[in-house]
Amino acid sequence: MSDKHNPIGKINKFVPEPDDKYRDNCGDPGWKGKQKGANASTDAFAFIGRKTFEDDKGNKTTKYYPVKHEAHHILSVSCVNGYGDLDEDQKKVVERCCHETDWNINNANNLIALPLFGHTLKWYVIDENTDPPEWKDLPQHDWDHNSAKGYCADVKKAVLDFYGKLELQVEGHTVTAKSIRDDLIGMENDWRAEIKERGEGTHDAWGNMAVQANWYEPFSMAAKGNATYRPPLRIENKIKRLKELLEHFGGAN
Repeated sequence: MSDKHNPIGKINKFVPEPDDKYRDNCGDPGWKGKQKGANASTDAFAFIGRKTFEDDKGNKTTKYYPVKHEAHHILSVSCVNGYGDLDEDQKKVVERCCHETDWNINNANNLIALPLFGHTLKWYVIDENTDPPEWKDLPQHDWDHNSAKGYCADVKKAVLDFYGKLELQVEGHTVTAKSIRDDLIGMENDWRAEIKERGEGTHDAWGNMAVQANWYEPFSMAAKGNATYRPPLRIENKIKRLKELLEHFGGAN
């Protein structure tokens, strides 16, 4: 952990950033505590894709393959390390408080596997599945993660509110290392539930894309009403083009 990015220092127990010893790339499978360079077996993947092939005689063969999901930090790195408008004295209070806890940003409860929209597109269009994928009702990691009114903007506000309350708790002598850790875990649980709530209805929305004006909302990490507008015609054109390419190149595995 570098001093440049760590706001607290080398000796702290609080870990606010990914550890270089482990897989810290969001797109790297095997993020569940596996060391870099280790072989990622199928169980390292959260989702499994499916493609059914049919030969000239009508015989069908189904192929299953691991989907390289992305690992999302529920309390994101930039949010935990952001102090916003806190003044220097407030920052020092937060640092001293967090120094006392052993909360680790890479703990399993703070990680959730999320798909990319490309995974969804492949499931429905390239693989031609009509049933929902394993990642149904989850937003897409690449939709409104960092937009102005997206997921991180909301979490940053929540974390800053928490940091502000820490100062009041210190003044009232009501804060402990355990209470800080418990509060952070509580935020993890709340935002995990929020992520799932925001993603609810992806399968139905896909099927109603042509007639549902806000079809894109459950695919977005943003709160309802704050998702970036995605016109259905643009997506439909992509689907059409993908099918044309598949026909041209004779299908895809």
